[in-house]
Amino acid sequence: MSMKVEGETLDVVQQVKSEYKGVNTVDSIEVPQEVKDNAVNAG
Repeated sequence: MSMKVEGETLDVVQQVKSEYKGVNTVDSIEVPQEVKDNAVNAG
């Protein structure tokens, strides 16, 4: 990657090793009972 700022150039080389886990997964969402009790029906 090269960056040029105010006429000066900086070249950067990176090596990255990464591991992705749980991609496209969603944990369950718990709605507190108080929220459910106070909910308004918008239908």
